Amino acid sequence: MDPITNAILGISFLVLGIAGTVLMYWLWGFPYDHEKFKSDAPRHLLLIHRSIGYLYVIVYLLLMWQMVPRLWSYQIEFPARTVIHLSLGILIGGILFLKVLVVRFFKHLESRFAPFFGTILMLSTLLLVGLSVPMAFKEYQLRRNVAGGDVFSEENILRIKRIVPEARFGIEVPLDQITTKESLMKGRAVLLNKCVQCHDLRTVLLKPRTPSNWVNIVSRMSERTVAEPIYEEEQWWVTAYLIALSPELEKGVRAKKENEKILHIEKIDSENNAGIKLPNKIRQQNYSISEAKSLFELKCSACHYLSNIENNPPGTDAEVQSLLTRMIGNGLDISDSELTQIAFYLSETYTR
Repeated sequence: MDPITNAILGISFLVLGIAGTVLMYWLWGFPYDHEKFKSDAPRHLLLIHRSIGYLYVIVYLLLMWQMVPRLWSYQIEFPARTVIHLSLGILIGGILFLKVLVVRFFKHLESRFAPFFGTILMLSTLLLVGLSVPMAFKEYQLRRNVAGGDVFSEENILRIKRIVPEARFGIEVPLDQITTKESLMKGRAVLLNKCVQCHDLRTVLLKPRTPSNWVNIVSRMSERTVAEPIYEEEQWWVTAYLIALSPELEKGVRAKKENEKILHIEKIDSENNAGIKLPNKIRQQNYSISEAKSLFELKCSACHYLSNIENNPPGTDAEVQSLLTRMIGNGLDISDSELTQIAFYLSETYTR
């Protein structure tokens, strides 16, 4: 079951939890015979409340049937978010068990504990769904907002075809075939159905990566799969799809930094600059501006939109160096001569 289906189940789970709790509060407003353990509430409302309870348990079991087997195949240490998610799932199961015991076998405790159990179930369900559902829809939001309005748009496919040779696939990989709309759709299916065997979508969609990094990561992760294997051709598809999403991932990271008031142009310390060697007078380099521009567009569009630079251009040679330092720190694979050429283009185009 893919994350979107699980998200829909999660929302249904929450709706049932809220409906059941609100109805429970209403029913407990009617007189209750503590000797006969019988409420004077209308019978049809009691039946509706009972039906909601059954549906709630069924959805819970479906979600657990999906979640528990995946725990054994996780290839990473559980982050705090996953631990909380797991704890809430176990807590809900325990409370459901106690509530059934009270309602069925210990009715003398029902009036005292049933409302308490119902309230805790609703709050736990709210937290559980709040932790899991948003990330399932993030992939949908990313897919619908890339260049051209959709990850499968002609504009985005042309961008992928231009940069996918930078991914350093093996010579046996048919690059023209894995960058079609059909292949990207297959890649999305692999992401939503197989990659989540060992971790959640948040782990995959946390930050952008260069095309070559995606190739290495997908290859490494496929070797660790213990459930349903990710075959070689599927690795090609999902890698191409992740490359297609990378600019939107970078946009999310950028927005987070802006929210945290991290400046776009950061100071460079001597340690970070150790690997960046640029000529003292970048503009005096003998490069073709058109060729330098083409190289810049090829390398930089692999991870983010070119408009990111246009909207926040470097104003000095020092800022050019700072920008390129961060790009290399984020995984940009580039030779010294290419680096100098891009620096030449940025300085010639933007600096004062």
